[in-house]
Amino acid sequence: MAWHSSGSSNDELVDNLVENGLIPSEGIASAFRSVDRIYFVPEGCADLAYEDRPLKEGNVHISAPHIYCTVVKHLEIKPDSSQSFLNIGVGTGYLSALVSIILGPKSQLYGVDIHSAVIDHCREATRVWKESIDEEVAKCFLFHGNGLSILPEGESRLGFDRIYVGAAIDSSDLPKLQCLLAPGGILVAPVDDRLTQADRILHMMEQDNEDEDNGMDVEDEDDEAPNLGLGLDQSMESDDDMLHDRSSRIEFRSVSITNEDL
Repeated sequence: MAWHSSGSSNDELVDNLVENGLIPSEGIASAFRSVDRIYFVPEGCADLAYEDRPLKEGNVHISAPHIYCTVVKHLEIKPDSSQSFLNIGVGTGYLSALVSIILGPKSQLYGVDIHSAVIDHCREATRVWKESIDEEVAKCFLFHGNGLSILPEGESRLGFDRIYVGAAIDSSDLPKLQCLLAPGGILVAPVDDRLTQADRILHMMEQDNEDEDNGMDVEDEDDEAPNLGLGLDQSMESDDDMLHDRSSRIEFRSVSITNEDL
């Protein structure tokens, strides 16, 4: 039952999410237990960390825990894999932390946010959380910029296996983000006030190459951040030809998941 899973601790919160049928597997439950929500909530909200409700302070926003259960379910993340994950509107970093636990240290994570203060919060929250756990997790590269300005070039050229958009977008924005998916990739985003799952259909030629390396190098902690094809002042309108050419060669489908407020 959504909104009825609050607890007095992270473990109790997760227990209630499981009891209410919101977490689909023990592996996902384990990830939620490994990522204590208190490290990620906005400043001044620690006393509300384990309530099943969204929290916001300024531009720093974290959705209700049961929403992340729905998101993780529909992202269909492959555990212990090298899948790449792009989080547009990375927010507090809570979801990226969950995904990093599920995917494991071989994964490739990228986060983008238009607000520099949100990036700062995410970076610090993630650092403190990592110090609290014994597990090895992949580094999440953070970028300050407009996620709608990412072009299919640089690290984005071959696409991402999974994409989540943490801020509401118009249906007119969906095609440009779908073009960032790798073959067989899945995107989850709030589109026109409805949480939507979209995927890039995997054709036979692409199926033959699905298990090959996707061309992205996993960067070490001290390595320079990769090029994400992102520019804060880039105009998508000036690159319509590139996007049209890519989208005309790719088949997509999408389905609404829920219209619940994130």
